[in-house]
Amino acid sequence: MKKHFYNYFIVLFLFLIPSIATAQKKVDFEKLDSQILKAIEDLKSTGAAVGIIKDGEVVFSKGYGFKNYDTKDPVTTNTLFGIASCSKAFTAAAIGVLVQEGKID
Repeated sequence: MKKHFYNYFIVLFLFLIPSIATAQKKVDFEKLDSQILKAIEDLKSTGAAVGIIKDGEVVFSKGYGFKNYDTKDPVTTNTLFGIASCSKAFTAAAIGVLVQEGKID
């Protein structure tokens, strides 16, 4: 259960990165990379994939850690993850962004 909580936290943290990136004029992707590495280490996560898309273009993408810790298969930008009920949080956050942008009310 504790592992699932950490993975859920990482998903929420990574979902917030695009909103942070759009709030700033220029993003230091090296600093972002080190913060993601630290978060994965601190939370003892096996791995994660991060992608940031701005204006329809990928501006950052990278895999971190392992998709299978036992076999040491690395996470890539194409690794598929089962997200279970986390899709509800993604949907709620996406709707919140649309409300904030005034596209829906």
